[in-house]
Amino acid sequence: MDRLTSPVTSAARSKVKSLARSLTLSQRLSLLFAVLLLACFGAAAWLQMLQSTRHAQQVEQHLLRRLAGHIAAEASAMGPLGLDATRLASVVERLRVTNPGVELYVLDPQGRVEMRYPETAPLQRVLVNLAPVREFIAGGDMLVLGDDPLSASGSKAFSAALYGRGADNPGFLYAVLQGAAYDMASAQANRRSAFEIALWSVGLVAPLGLLAGAVALALVARPLSALTHEVELLEAQGLQGRVAQGLSGARLAPGTNDEIAILRAAFSRLVDTNAAQWQRLSHQDQQRRELIANLSHDLRTPLASMHGYLETLMLKSPQLDAAEQQRLLRAALAQSQRLSQLVHELLELARLELGTLKPTIERFSLAELTLDVMQKLALAASARDQRLEPRFAVGLPDVCADIGMIERVMTNLLDNAIRHSSPGGEILVELNAESTAVRVEVIDQGPGIAPERLATLFTRPTDGHFHAPRATAQLSQPGNGLGLAIVRQILQLHGQEIELQSSPGSGAAFRFRLPLADADPAAPAS
Repeated sequence: MDRLTSPVTSAARSKVKSLARSLTLSQRLSLLFAVLLLACFGAAAWLQMLQSTRHAQQVEQHLLRRLAGHIAAEASAMGPLGLDATRLASVVERLRVTNPGVELYVLDPQGRVEMRYPETAPLQRVLVNLAPVREFIAGGDMLVLGDDPLSASGSKAFSAALYGRGADNPGFLYAVLQGAAYDMASAQANRRSAFEIALWSVGLVAPLGLLAGAVALALVARPLSALTHEVELLEAQGLQGRVAQGLSGARLAPGTNDEIAILRAAFSRLVDTNAAQWQRLSHQDQQRRELIANLSHDLRTPLASMHGYLETLMLKSPQLDAAEQQRLLRAALAQSQRLSQLVHELLELARLELGTLKPTIERFSLAELTLDVMQKLALAASARDQRLEPRFAVGLPDVCADIGMIERVMTNLLDNAIRHSSPGGEILVELNAESTAVRVEVIDQGPGIAPERLATLFTRPTDGHFHAPRATAQLSQPGNGLGLAIVRQILQLHGQEIELQSSPGSGAAFRFRLPLADADPAAPAS
């Protein structure tokens, strides 16, 4: 039997699951609400019938409380039980004309049934629990239920009274107020009532279920459908489509507690974050490709020049005099130095961007460091007939930074100013104290920087040549454009930023700050 039932049960479960998958969310919610409403109606009806039955028992027990006492008074007589059996039967018959549900039991002092009227059905219990009987006789005000002798476990409302067997050993008249006849009539009425309640429930559940489905569709299904549409759109278009459409930046209204709205906003922000990260990665990948192409170009130029000089020296060495050979060697050496500097700066910038270089903070005099750098570059400035002019405030305090890194910053800025300033010009270096920092300014008299180049000045150059992006007239001068990118990375490691003020034809002023040795590192510079 189990083997036959199991496939049938599995098939039924499979059909139910298939039907559930074919329903939309709003249809499933409507069905769920309808089932819950039916269950609520059924529970309410059951509770109502239970309460109605209990109320009827309580009312009937209250109204017929003295029934057993009247029967005992009317049927009392001298005899073995202290009752006249004939008169007792006559009283019960008259009583059942107006109340057919009454059943009378004569109990001995231990609760055993000695007589009963009428004898319509076999007894299920011959011994009645006397505790509820004594409670009733003692005057219990609330509903007291006693054993039903015609039921193995049922209880009924009753009336009870003592009858004489002697003052010390009385018996009990036990009148069940709602007997078997009452139970049959009550069961028929309950079935009819249950059928009517079922009809009313179905009639009410249908419109209420539809209404609940409409509300669920408006409050739950629509936001979920919108979220599902967003997920499907993201799956179809990918992050590229999200970037092309523009990041939505979904935000919740203040005080919103709707979980679906919160979920949708969180999903939108997550997608925007991933799309922005993808966009940055794509941009970085494009920059990497361009950087490789630019490196190939700029590395090829000095390598080709050096190869040409060395090849000329090797093939024509017997025909060249010593001076010409020295010239070719110096030119090859210059190209080698240029190549070495380019590779060194690329490696240094890569280490700075990766964060493998950490500044060692120490206290030092920025004025002394700046003078040392200016002295180191004085020869290069003199070769171009330029003047390096220091303007330091009196009594400059010490600063806290990595002295080696700051020396590189000053070297790169001054070298940049020397290369891009006009011959015979002046390069000004100013140091001034502020409340929590020393402000550094390097001002040149070059051709200035075009506005469209300002945004990319401190990044890796990707325009085909590693020249510093200054005025067009200066692009042919030596330089690889990595010095300013290194400056920015070093200052960012110190929690500072490089500032630039420039316009075409008016030179350029580079500005940054370093915290004082005694200042709070967390305090902002003035």
